[in-house]
Amino acid sequence: MKNRTLAGFNEVANSEPSKEIKENNQKMKETTSESHNNNAVDDLIENEKKKTILRGFVLDIDVVKAIDRISKGKGRGFKSEFVNTVLKQVLSDKGLL
Repeated sequence: MKNRTLAGFNEVANSEPSKEIKENNQKMKETTSESHNNNAVDDLIENEKKKTILRGFVLDIDVVKAIDRISKGKGRGFKSEFVNTVLKQVLSDKGLL
């Protein structure tokens, strides 16, 4: 009968990940980030309610017209969700969120 043993936690936990594992982890992070950005509008469709705070901002006329055009017929709350999603994308891309 062969004498077999399992590696202990410290043996596994203290080992350095291979270059291939590091590269795969980086690719997964990039893919997840891209996927999140590409699906931002899709996230609006899910309509998951989150805690919010009312804030007032002054916007340029061209921005307001674009938001109005995009949100036409979308229902109550769409503008807030849209603006929130756009701001989250920009802040995330800049590393601020």
